[in-house]
Amino acid sequence: MIIIRKRIYTHTGLLFFICALFFSWGTSCVAAQPVEESSYTRSFTTDPLVVDIHISRKEMTIAESLTVTVSAHAPEKYDIILPEFQAALGDFTIMERSDAKKELTDTGLLISKTWEVEPFLPGEYSIPVLSITATDRSNPEKTFLTTTSEIVIPVTSFLDSTEEEPALADIIPPVALARDTTWIYIAAGLLIFITAAGLFWLFRKRSSSKKDIPAIPCHIEAFTAINALAGENLPAKGRHKEFFNRLSLILRHYIESRFTIKAPEQTTEEFFADLRASDLFNQDQKDRLRHFLSRSDLIKFAEAQPTEGETSQSLDLCRDFIEQTSEHDTKGNGGTP
Repeated sequence: MIIIRKRIYTHTGLLFFICALFFSWGTSCVAAQPVEESSYTRSFTTDPLVVDIHISRKEMTIAESLTVTVSAHAPEKYDIILPEFQAALGDFTIMERSDAKKELTDTGLLISKTWEVEPFLPGEYSIPVLSITATDRSNPEKTFLTTTSEIVIPVTSFLDSTEEEPALADIIPPVALARDTTWIYIAAGLLIFITAAGLFWLFRKRSSSKKDIPAIPCHIEAFTAINALAGENLPAKGRHKEFFNRLSLILRHYIESRFTIKAPEQTTEEFFADLRASDLFNQDQKDRLRHFLSRSDLIKFAEAQPTEGETSQSLDLCRDFIEQTSEHDTKGNGGTP
């Protein structure tokens, strides 16, 4: 009985040992099988500039996209310039692009850029030679250039090599559709009606609101301003300078409006020079104007004090001059009627 048990144990142990050997051999066989990588990475170096180009696929179909990443590494004191592409990267069409990403590492500056590209038809597509530069900031003449090599990517179709491409059916010719254009004419008619009604209403409104407003004669405006100034009674308040300044301006503006003489813009000397050569006023009017404006300048600029009754005399002088030279004057004693 003891011998039988020993034989059973011996056979069982031998069986376990054989299974363990078979399992370890199978595992080693599986591990020894090479795994083909589908991506592609290459490095290019021009010391101190190191460039890596990574391609997500070595080959592809026309339904797949390809990711191309270019990264460059150099010491931090260098400015790295990566290539720029807008619509195409070699034979590929660019679908998306990323901005340059910068990262400081323990050994310097790392900058990278990624493009996602797609093919259009089956065939061999190439990624061109790329040029990357690194320039020393402290010495711009110190520039390093690294170039990559051309990379060819095979692009295949969905069809098997033995399968024929399906024949395309002819395009269906255009079919004439029945169109109801009644609403177009209705809309056009409404638009014309609304436009005409709006123009008519606007014309009537402008015509009704446009009334001839008679212009106020310049002598009436001058009389109104003089009466308002007299009503303020500035001389009684000791404001002689302000009184004569405003009164002389009223008279100058009247002369400008009545005779188109730029009296408000002229100095008193310039106005006197024009006054001597003018035949718009008689000699008495010229003398009275010269006296009034000279006295006004003395009071305004030389701080002269007006004599008793001079303010009322100045008001009367201005009123008489305006009355004599106004457009309605028919006395014939001065001015142009």
